[in-house]
Amino acid sequence: MDAQFRAALGDQWLVAGAEWVASQYTATYMNGTSHPVINGANYNFGQITMQGGELYAGLESAKWAVAGRFDVLLPDPMAGNNTSGSFTSIFNSDPTYEVTFPSLQWNFSKYLKLIAEVEHDLNVAEAIDSDGVYLLKEVPVEYALTSKTNPIQHQAYVPVGRMQLQLAF
Repeated sequence: MDAQFRAALGDQWLVAGAEWVASQYTATYMNGTSHPVINGANYNFGQITMQGGELYAGLESAKWAVAGRFDVLLPDPMAGNNTSGSFTSIFNSDPTYEVTFPSLQWNFSKYLKLIAEVEHDLNVAEAIDSDGVYLLKEVPVEYALTSKTNPIQHQAYVPVGRMQLQLAF
């Protein structure tokens, strides 16, 4: 479900919007002989539900744009890893928040623009690998490296700076 609002303000446009998404994945355990044991309970299926939303607002012109956005992810506490009957949740059941401000854009032409933004992540899950620390929301494959001896870390605040040169063709 989403909605968007646009209003002209002289040579600029005020843009605002909201979006909410919910999804669910269900799978039956197929081998028929043994079922995974998670926290002492025997399961013959898996089901994960994720929800999230976004609010954004910005001001656009022909040459530039400035914007901000707020995102929330409401994860399923059963999204995790089951190793030898010991279950580890990726997110626990805590929401993850992302506040992006400022987000600045400069349009060089119709096809080329530069975007710079600062993302403030709150209660974000991280995986530690031999070559660095990864935010699981950006590199989810790193989740496969987690274990009891190499657990997922939950950080209260992680700032992330981004700069992107975007070419459209």
